Amino acid sequence: MVDLKNGAGLKKRRRTLKKKRIFPLILLLLVLIFAGGNIAKRFVVSLLVEIEPARVSSIEEVLATDFLLIRYEEVVTIPFGGVWKPFFQEGERIAKNTVVGFVEKTTGTSLENTEKVDIVSPQSGVLSFYVDGYESVCNPDDWQQLSMPEFNKLEVSLNKKPAGVIQAGNFIAAGGPLFKVVDNLKPVCLFAEFQKNQISEAQEELLQKKKAIKVRLDRNNGELRYGKIEDVYQSEDVYRILVSLPYCQEHNLIRRTDGEILLDMHNGVVIKKDTLLIGDEGYGVFLVDKGKVSYRKVEVLADVDNDVVIRGVAAGEMLILTPSLVEEGQAIFSLYE
Repeated sequence: MVDLKNGAGLKKRRRTLKKKRIFPLILLLLVLIFAGGNIAKRFVVSLLVEIEPARVSSIEEVLATDFLLIRYEEVVTIPFGGVWKPFFQEGERIAKNTVVGFVEKTTGTSLENTEKVDIVSPQSGVLSFYVDGYESVCNPDDWQQLSMPEFNKLEVSLNKKPAGVIQAGNFIAAGGPLFKVVDNLKPVCLFAEFQKNQISEAQEELLQKKKAIKVRLDRNNGELRYGKIEDVYQSEDVYRILVSLPYCQEHNLIRRTDGEILLDMHNGVVIKKDTLLIGDEGYGVFLVDKGKVSYRKVEVLADVDNDVVIRGVAAGEMLILTPSLVEEGQAIFSLYE
């Protein structure tokens, strides 16, 4: 006879045994899910947070301005109407009293009455056929008479007249320009004008007579030029400077250009202002240290536009660029670690 009671007890003991074995597995699974969730959460948060190694760089403190280029140059005009035929090309160096070319002057209606008149150079220098009409106004010896508002008016007036490169073979009316000679042994000068409310006292201190200066001319592809402040003029409202630069032939075709004066250069670890934390105790930043967000107090050495140079963080340390997304002590995942 089959004992059903004992058979039922056997099955019950087997079920109890299975439950005891499954419980630790479920517990282990929950732990893995929980841990995996934290890792996943940490990873997702890390995707939103911007992190990068601190880098040593430099930021420039500049003063943007318009420059007028003033040269030691002399224009030669035609004494009578005629056809201009030069012997030289733009940019060639010539000596004083060199015959630069001739003008064909025709009297009456007959070609037999054509006269050739030689035109000589009044000084040594570099020949240029680009005469813009500002030569008599933009004179280094009379620079204090210049003002940007008056130059702007003159610029509008002269733009209504034909100007530019004088072409060989063209008829030139009496009194018209033929060429100019730029003295290449003298410096090129830059004129700049500021309203007093445009510059600070500290900047004004850097723009004093005889001080060395670095400038950029936009038309020279941003290359730094080294010069000296030759003279300064100031009134109650206006501050003007005259800067001398070594002669450069490419400047012969420029009269006015945008540019900037380099006032100072600051070196160190450079960060954006948004990376900086500002509190009652001063400035700080968030770093990633051993997988967690760490606060570090720093010193701000320079502040220019949207960039700051700081002391207290070494190159290569992991900076958090989006501090508003984290808090101190928070676990974070970084690909750089």
